[in-house]
Amino acid sequence: MLHFSLNKPYYNLTNADIAGSSPQVIKFKSIREPSNPLNPKYNLASFTVVPHPVPKFIRDSIEHDDITGTRSKKLVPELAQRESMKVSDIHGASKKQSYQRH
Repeated sequence: MLHFSLNKPYYNLTNADIAGSSPQVIKFKSIREPSNPLNPKYNLASFTVVPHPVPKFIRDSIEHDDITGTRSKKLVPELAQRESMKVSDIHGASKKQSYQRH
């Protein structure tokens, strides 16, 4: 005999020393209840809708119309705007009338 065995477990490149790391096909037990695969029944999560509480309206702190004198007055009254493309009111800005003899 050229080589004597040392009676030691051989753990090189294996995972036999780690408990639960190898498949245990015979020991598998499911806690799931049996169901029909053609007509499965699922237990979906359920919930109840809780309405949001409506906050109590106290007052609008931005509006101040109830206090007199808090609005500014218009300094310049509304002016009538003239049409800017018409120049009939400017003397000499339009062409001369054509002269026709009578």
